[in-house]
Amino acid sequence: SGDILNSYATGNVSATSSRSSAYAGGLVGSNDGGSITNSYATGDVSATADRSAYAGGLVGENSGGSITNCYRYSGQTFYRKEGSTTYSTASNTLGTPVSLDNFKSPSWVYENLWTVEFEIWDFSNGYPTLDYEYIDSAIITISTAEELKKLQGQALVLSYELKADIDLGGMEWTPVAIFYGTFDGNGYTVSNFKITTGRRYVGLFGYNVGVIENLGVENFTVNVSYSGAVYAGGLVGYNGGGSILNSYATGKVSATATYTSTAAYAYAGGLVGYNDGGSILNSYATGNVSATSSNFSAYAGGLVGYNDGGSILNSYATGNVSATVNSTAFSSDAYAGGLVGSNSGDITNCYRYSGQTFYRKKRSTTYSTASNTLGTEEDLTTLRSVSFHTSTLGWDESVWKFVEGAFPTLKTAGTAIAGQA
Repeated sequence: SGDILNSYATGNVSATSSRSSAYAGGLVGSNDGGSITNSYATGDVSATADRSAYAGGLVGENSGGSITNCYRYSGQTFYRKEGSTTYSTASNTLGTPVSLDNFKSPSWVYENLWTVEFEIWDFSNGYPTLDYEYIDSAIITISTAEELKKLQGQALVLSYELKADIDLGGMEWTPVAIFYGTFDGNGYTVSNFKITTGRRYVGLFGYNVGVIENLGVENFTVNVSYSGAVYAGGLVGYNGGGSILNSYATGKVSATATYTSTAAYAYAGGLVGYNDGGSILNSYATGNVSATSSNFSAYAGGLVGYNDGGSILNSYATGNVSATVNSTAFSSDAYAGGLVGSNSGDITNCYRYSGQTFYRKKRSTTYSTASNTLGTEEDLTTLRSVSFHTSTLGWDESVWKFVEGAFPTLKTAGTAIAGQA
């Protein structure tokens, strides 16, 4: 169930089993629930087995996994033997076939395969190989909405910096699919967008494994319904071990999970839907949050829906929170918290607005109280005071701009954040 991104294999592959099945793939033998993105394979593949023999140019077998923007050499050869019967064809057609000449053409690859982060590939050796020096050192700057829009739906590994506030003009935003790099907002904001198309991971960034810092997201609406588990946040839907610091979100987040044949858990947070072992530092969210599940549990938190083994430090939330489970199943529950919906991680020096309202519904019973008291209560006057942020939270005055009676905003690079261009 892991992720493979920007990877390739060029060697020949064979698998043999004397008693059961064999799985051989140019890149992966068996992809069981994992994701493979922006990758390719070129080697010949063979599988020999007493029972089933799986041989594929990209993967031998794909069981419930996702394969996106992946390719294989059209000249690969295959050999499969099942018992006493042999075949010279692949057992699947996963991965788009590409000729050798096209694989070796930078212009063809750019126009047809990988347009975003194309520069990570080096063609000096024929087949595209990875330029690790470029990957480690490159910083991509973003100054316009058109430049930011290019990141939609992409799996990204490079470092990015905002150079201006970005107004998306009310557009339907497609979340960055998965982010491994560093995104430095430099104190600028991304604003005026909506996400209403149902998908599993929802936010400006759908899934984050990297570092997101010094970024505000404003005037947005997240309102999605998805068949299966859904993870929704204003900034990040699922923070899978990534880091978020000096960031805030001021829009509304609503997520509904409907049951098909998979567990319909709903996770919604003003900033992050699900914090899986990640860290959140010096951040806040002010929007209202709601999570609804048709038959499993719903988790809603002003800042984070579910903090699962992660850490949250020096942060707060103010929005109203609701969680609804439209099921009579005893195992389902509705979790709504001012700071987090539920927690199995570390929360230190965090706060929530004492005037937040809560709504929870489970098994036809409604409640007007939160399901936990995590986060110290403070009134709105305190949460908007300069001393609360500088003394209680210890936020850096070189990063944040404070005005008495208002929530803080970030100072932009070049004018206040030391050491950044």
